[in-house]
Amino acid sequence: AEVATNLSITSTSEAGPDDVVSLPARTYTGSEIVLIEFFCSDAALGGNAAGNGLIVNLWDMDGPTDLGRISVIEFPSAGAFEAPLWGSFRTTPAAGQHSYRARAWRRNAACTLVGAGGIPIYLRSSRVA
Repeated sequence: AEVATNLSITSTSEAGPDDVVSLPARTYTGSEIVLIEFFCSDAALGGNAAGNGLIVNLWDMDGPTDLGRISVIEFPSAGAFEAPLWGSFRTTPAAGQHSYRARAWRRNAACTLVGAGGIPIYLRSSRVA
């Protein structure tokens, strides 16, 4: 799944993050290994606060269950900062249907995930063996 627009991250709470990109529901056997990968070519952190950060968590929306942080970027001093985000998670999902979603939240200043004008933000899953 891809997002080819810029996303402003406004949530400041891990308990209530902003949706970024979702995979369609897929059915798993319970024995296959799956690799889930998140990518954003440009995460832009606002520059008005020291200790600014952007955190992307991976969720299994059939719980819903927060599976944990898949990508994190933090900047310890005041000033704007931009960098790519990438993370992957290898798992063996329980038998049945699962729908995965990347969700983000921020610390301090405004943050934007840039998906327009280049490589889209994406979340993908692959059976690996």
